[in-house]
Amino acid sequence: MMSRGHRCRCKRAGILRVLHVQLVKQAPDSRVLELGCGTGRIAIPLGRAGVRLVGIDRSAAMLDRARRRVQRARLRSHVHLIRGDIRDLPFAHPPFSMVMAPYGVLQSLLRERDLAATLEASYHVLEPGGTFALELVADLPSWQEDRK
Repeated sequence: MMSRGHRCRCKRAGILRVLHVQLVKQAPDSRVLELGCGTGRIAIPLGRAGVRLVGIDRSAAMLDRARRRVQRARLRSHVHLIRGDIRDLPFAHPPFSMVMAPYGVLQSLLRERDLAATLEASYHVLEPGGTFALELVADLPSWQEDRK
């Protein structure tokens, strides 16, 4: 049986996926970078919506799961996943019209210098006039997942 808190997080995650898709669909020819893409919870719906997306995450296990999901969904032409550090993005020039930091990924950066490095790296890969989208999670300190 799911706890009430888990149901609320799941419902919120579904609503947020819809909002992310709608936000990105406003610029259909854009390339999007998702920071902390994890298992593809945002990347997969965006890929299905036709968005060209690059997801970056430091966890090999999460990326392996995301790659399987991308392959099953037949989205390899739209969704590309790389292992890397969001504080030091591995792109040479500004190839993205949007950089997304969903689901409190910036809040996981506990040191000010890590946050500053991530914001600077994001700025450098954004096209002029590009969009930086972030989601802050109000109840981040109470997440049980982070205590494991």
